[in-house]
Amino acid sequence: MIAVLKILNRNVTYDIVLATREDIPSIRDIDTHSLVSRVSEEWLHERHDQYKDRFFIAKQHGTGDIVGYLTAAHHLYYCDHLPGYVYISRFAIREDYRRRKVGTALLIALIEHLKGIGGYKGVVADVRKSNAVSLRFFESRFFIRHEVLSCQEWYQRGELPEDRHKIVLYHPFWVEDGNL
Repeated sequence: MIAVLKILNRNVTYDIVLATREDIPSIRDIDTHSLVSRVSEEWLHERHDQYKDRFFIAKQHGTGDIVGYLTAAHHLYYCDHLPGYVYISRFAIREDYRRRKVGTALLIALIEHLKGIGGYKGVVADVRKSNAVSLRFFESRFFIRHEVLSCQEWYQRGELPEDRHKIVLYHPFWVEDGNL
């Protein structure tokens, strides 16, 4: 069971909780406005049904407004090269709530949850090379670039080569997490 994680930032408290099926329309709205690649509401429902123990949302305390989400899956993409790692497949924060520690709180919730379950070695994510903000976010939280798995011409959409270049980052659990 996931406990509610409360974070206080700028006099606003956020609750980090597991998503419900009823949260999917709000999550889809954040996803549509925040990410280059799009997924359907059905995809989000399937992901929730399959990985509901690692589908987190950040809600503004009091209003209940969903301001961000993170979903992660095991056995996707990097399981051959990084066995025991869980893949962060979707991660977005509403634009007006960025740089308020919401993403960090979601990431900590996932990592603490996985450590509590046991048997996992870390988490892995991929980011467009052109997305400097996301790269800085992950790298400042002890994620390491995996040069072998990173590749050019991975993403289909993007005008510049940097838009199609995928950077793979991973966070082994043996790294000290106290300063995420």
